[in-house]
Amino acid sequence: MPDPDAPAQERLCQVDVQCWGSILDEPKAPCELTVTDGDGTLAYQGSAGFELRGRSSLYFPKKQYSLELRDHTELPVWPGATWQYLDDGTDPGASWSSPGFDDGRWGSGAAPMGSGADWLQTVLQPTLTTYFRKNFTVGDLSQVTRVEIGVKSTGGVAVYVGGVEVIRQDLVPEAAPDTPAFGTIGDGSTWSQFEIDPSLLVAGDNQLAVEVHRQVLEEDLRFDLYLEATGEDHDADLLGMGADDEWILNGQYVDRALFRNRLAYDLFQSFGGPEHYATETRFCEMTLDGEYLGVYTLGEKLERGEDRLPLGKGEQPGESFLVKLDDDEGFHDNTAGYGTWQLVWPDEDPEVLAAVSTILAGWEAASGDDIFAWVDLDSAVDWVLLQEFMKNNDAYFLSVYLWRDSGGKLHFAPWDFDLTLGGYPIRDCGAEGWNPRTWYGTSGDPVEIDYIQKMDAVPAFRDRLVTRWNELRQGELSEASILARIEGYDAVLAPAIPDQVARWPVDEISFAPAGEDWLCPSATYDEEHEHVLSFISERLAWMDAHIGEF
Repeated sequence: MPDPDAPAQERLCQVDVQCWGSILDEPKAPCELTVTDGDGTLAYQGSAGFELRGRSSLYFPKKQYSLELRDHTELPVWPGATWQYLDDGTDPGASWSSPGFDDGRWGSGAAPMGSGADWLQTVLQPTLTTYFRKNFTVGDLSQVTRVEIGVKSTGGVAVYVGGVEVIRQDLVPEAAPDTPAFGTIGDGSTWSQFEIDPSLLVAGDNQLAVEVHRQVLEEDLRFDLYLEATGEDHDADLLGMGADDEWILNGQYVDRALFRNRLAYDLFQSFGGPEHYATETRFCEMTLDGEYLGVYTLGEKLERGEDRLPLGKGEQPGESFLVKLDDDEGFHDNTAGYGTWQLVWPDEDPEVLAAVSTILAGWEAASGDDIFAWVDLDSAVDWVLLQEFMKNNDAYFLSVYLWRDSGGKLHFAPWDFDLTLGGYPIRDCGAEGWNPRTWYGTSGDPVEIDYIQKMDAVPAFRDRLVTRWNELRQGELSEASILARIEGYDAVLAPAIPDQVARWPVDEISFAPAGEDWLCPSATYDEEHEHVLSFISERLAWMDAHIGEF
C-alpha cells in the first residue's frame, strides 16, 4: 500500500511562453505564461513580464530568464523605438511638449540616438539641447496600477506625458535651448527608472516629449526610453514551491548534465534547518513563441519571502537584509575580497545602505575568533564544504549571497553551480585539489579573497570543517545518497533528453569568452553524465583524504 506521507513523484513540467516582441535584458517584455505539471495539471496561466538574466548567459544561444507574474503587462514604448527629434539648436516654442504640437518637420530615427559612438542607431548633431517626441498607444487600462519610465541618457533630462511634466533630473525648471544641465542622469549605458501616475495615460493615443540638455557642448549624447504599464503582482504556487510572483527559468546551457545547480541547492537544504535556505527548482521543458528550447529549471528567485527566505523586517534599518557579492557596481566595496556588495533586500534607502555597509565592514575587518561574532560558524562551514565538494570555479568571489535576520549573524546561501563537478575550466577538469578560486585566479596570480583565508586561520573553523565533513559523509554526502538523488533527476529528465540533445548537441556547446572553449571535453550527453558520476566518486575520496589540509 502506498505511503500517504511519501513525497509525490516529481514529473517533468511544461513551460510555454508567448511574447509580444523580443525578450530584452531590461525592461520586462509582456508575455503570456502557461505552466503545466507532468500529469497535465495546469499550474499557472496568465500574464508575466520576462527579461534576460545573467551577465554571461546573455551571450549564450540558450538564454536564462527572470519573470514576474502580473495581472497585466504592457510595453507601449519599447527600447529602440522610433522618435521625432529636433537637433538643430533652435527653440521649438512654448507648446513643443503639448500633444497637439506639429513635429512633422522634425527628424525621425530609431533609438539609441546621440553622438560619439558607432553603435548608435541614429546620429544627432552636437547641440546643447535636443528635443524628442513620440506618439504611442495604450491598450487595456482597466488593470494598470503602475507605470514606469526608464531613461538611458547623459546630461539633464525632462520628460512630459500628455504635456504634463513627470520627470526632471539635473535640469533647472523652464530650461531654454541654451541652458546647460547642472548634472547628469547617467552615462547612457544603464536605465534610470521612475514611476509616474497611471492616471496620466488614456486608453488609445498618448504622447511623450523629452528634452535632453548637455552640461557642455563637447560631451557625447545618448538617449533611449521605455514606458511600461503593469497590473498588480500575482503570487502563484508553482509546482509546490510556494507562492510568489518572481521566478527564474535557467537554461543551464553550459551544464551539459543539466542538474548541477539542482544538486547543489538540494544538498544544502538537506544539511538541515531553516538556516540552510536554498532555492527550490523543478525540471521543465520550455517552448518560446512556438520554438522548442529544451530542458530548463523553473525555480525560485533567491529573495526574501514568506515561502522563500523569511527574513523579519526588524525594528531598525539594516537589522535584516540580503546582499549579493559580484563584480557589478554595488553600494559597498568588498575590502576582504573581490567585487562589490549589492543590496537585494530591502529596497535601497540611505539609512539601510549605511547600516548594512557598517555590518559588512565590521565582518571584513574582523580577524581570529572575532570573525564568528559576525558570521555564523556552522553556516560558513557547510557553505564552504558545498563549494569544495562541487569544486565550484565561481566560489567565494562571484554570486555570493549573505543574509542576516533581525540582528542575528550573517549566513551564506548557495547560488550558481553550473561550472562545477569537473565541467569547467579545461585546465583543471580533475577531481583533485582545492577549489581553484580558493587561493588563486585563472592566471595563477593570487586573488584577494581574504575572508576565506581568515576563516581558515581560525582553529575552530578548521576543526568544525573536518568534523562536519565526516558527519555529512555518513548521510547526505555519502556517495550512495548523492547517486540516489541523481537517479531521481535522471528519471524526471529521461523523457526530454532526446529532444534536448537534438536541439542542443553536447559537442556544439561551448563557453569561449576569450576565444578558446573553456569547458572540459564531452562529446555526448551520456559521456558528460558518466564524467560527473566519476568525478563525484573521485572527489569524495580525495576530500576524505585531504579535508584536514584545507
